[in-house]
Amino acid sequence: MVYNEYSFSSINFNQVSNYPSNLLFLSKRFLKVQNEIEKRHFLIDYKGNTILTLTFSIIDKKAISPYRAPLGGLNQVGELPIEIIEEFIYFTQQKLKNEGISLVVLNFAPFCYSHRLKKQIQTFLKCGWEIDNSDVGLFLELKNKSYWQSIDPGSKNRLNKAKKAGFYCKKIHVDELDSAYKILVSNRIRNDFPITMKFEDLNFMCQNFKEYELFAAYDDEKMISMAVCIQVSDKISYLFYLADLHEYRSFSPNILMLNYIYDHYLEAGFEILDLGVVSEKSVINRGLFDFKKNLGGSTSKKYGLIKYL
Repeated sequence: MVYNEYSFSSINFNQVSNYPSNLLFLSKRFLKVQNEIEKRHFLIDYKGNTILTLTFSIIDKKAISPYRAPLGGLNQVGELPIEIIEEFIYFTQQKLKNEGISLVVLNFAPFCYSHRLKKQIQTFLKCGWEIDNSDVGLFLELKNKSYWQSIDPGSKNRLNKAKKAGFYCKKIHVDELDSAYKILVSNRIRNDFPITMKFEDLNFMCQNFKEYELFAAYDDEKMISMAVCIQVSDKISYLFYLADLHEYRSFSPNILMLNYIYDHYLEAGFEILDLGVVSEKSVINRGLFDFKKNLGGSTSKKYGLIKYL
């Protein structure tokens, strides 16, 4: 392997032109939405082609990836020797230190996203980084079988109950986001969960990113459940929000909704439906874990790393 054919560079984010990405959250057009935050962009080129990028938001002498997104980390679009990634990590650390950065934070995608993630994290640890949080996420592997075959008997009973009641699901237009958002807010307040996005922000993302897809379940013409999914890549969709009305909980319309979403992405050729994390700061929410496990979810580790400079 001729290592001198690789080159590292650090440039202002606004100067970036060639920015390949295989994940929406690491793409230039997504990161540009946060244009009020200073960013620093690092990349590896091989024979004139960019094959790895890493973008940090700079806040109070901290370099953070991501700033406002479920995941960040290395955006690797080509195969790389581990030795090159290791050199790149040291290069990045030194550049940030020279700019007065004292703490670097990286929150990676769940392992189910890529076979490269485990080796990437091992390499950062070898370079002196520390594990800040070790979280657990759940996902559905979309196979050529029905969602019915993925869930437990209790969930099957609830799915049948919702179907017998005549409830149905469909993909909805962003014009119906207002009704869906009201269900989300009431659900989050009832379960004492934080409301992580204002309506205006979610509406902006749905209006400007076709990857944000809205779904709803109905009792006749009444919306009783909502979901927001994000197409993170051409193979992975992320279940960002899922919520139902309290008075319909005995029917579990969320399971009916997930059954519809599963079929939707399976038919579209997707391989993974990310159900999200069930822990915070390495502490598992057992109720949430059990709920998503009963929905058919398999576990996947998700790490956050830190480095003091």
